[in-house]
Amino acid sequence: MKRFFEQWLRSQSKMLLRIYVPVIITVLYGMLQFYLFPDSGMLSVGVVYLCAYIFVVYKCRKI
Repeated sequence: MKRFFEQWLRSQSKMLLRIYVPVIITVLYGMLQFYLFPDSGMLSVGVVYLCAYIFVVYKCRKI
């Protein structure tokens, strides 16, 4: 039972890290982009999300 709980907790933390860290980074970058450069397009926000997602997945692949 303890081993099952440890595996479940590890998989849930990995999923949480892979999903929410890129989203939080993107939201913060989007708010900064909107505040400092409101006339620019939102394409850069999408690029930042993809870069953050790829980075987090790359770093978390061995966890």
